[in-house]
Amino acid sequence: MASRHVYSYKDSGYSWLVCAAAFTSTFLTVGFSHAIGIYFVAFLEVFEETAGVTSWISSLNFGITCMTGKKNILFIYILLHGFSHFKYK
Repeated sequence: MASRHVYSYKDSGYSWLVCAAAFTSTFLTVGFSHAIGIYFVAFLEVFEETAGVTSWISSLNFGITCMTGKKNILFIYILLHGFSHFKYK
C-alpha cells in the first residue's frame, strides 16, 4: 500500500498580505483602465486631434492590460510550482 503524505501548515498571516496586495494591484489596474475616460478631454486638448484618434490612447491601454493577463498567470504558475516547499507530482 502506498503511503500518503499529509501536509499541514499554520496560516501565518502572510497569505492575507498577499491577498491584500493582489486586491490592491487589481483594483488600481482595472480602476485606471476604466477611469481613463476622465482624462479624455485633457488628451483632446493636449494632442489637438480628433476624438477618434485620441481614443486610441484608452483603447491601447485597456487592450495591453487584457493581453498581459495570460502571461502573468503563466509566470505565477511557474513561480509557485518552482519555488514552493510543497512538491507537486
